Amino acid sequence: MTIDERLEKLTETVELLAHRQEEEWERSREEYARSRQEDERLRAEAREADARFQARIDEVLEGIDALARLAGVQGVRLDNHEGRISTLEKGTPPSTE
Repeated sequence: MTIDERLEKLTETVELLAHRQEEEWERSREEYARSRQEDERLRAEAREADARFQARIDEVLEGIDALARLAGVQGVRLDNHEGRISTLEKGTPPSTE
């Protein structure tokens, strides 16, 4: 094999390796792009789930506040009943309040 033939083979080998490397880089770039798209999709889903969760938490807190207000009103009513019962037990006629 002459030097020219060896150089020709070497050139072909280098070109083949360069082509394979370029293909590998392209596959890597495509995979990276797909990975980023998937990551963005998952992040968007997580943001939506977080917003739904926060909305539910807000609803629960509103319900707790409503129950607390109701319990306060009921507590006042019970206090009034205790006074009325006490008055009745003493034999005094109840007031018309």
